[in-house]
Amino acid sequence: MRQGTAYCGVRAEEPNDTIAMRALAEGHALRGTGRIVDVDQDTICDGVDRAGGPCRAVTPCLFDTLHITECQVDE
Repeated sequence: MRQGTAYCGVRAEEPNDTIAMRALAEGHALRGTGRIVDVDQDTICDGVDRAGGPCRAVTPCLFDTLHITECQVDE
């Protein structure tokens, strides 16, 4: 089921998108990730933007109501 997910409207195979997102999460560069899944880096950028949409929608709901008095910021 792709509706309501980052894969909605994607023509590529879902495993390739998943592999790309995992590679990026592990610190691979956009260009390197494109080589891993055999697509252009612009396609990777589009996928990141598409995957970030649901995150951008949920983040304000989760964090706007938090009452934080201290926050440790490392790396």
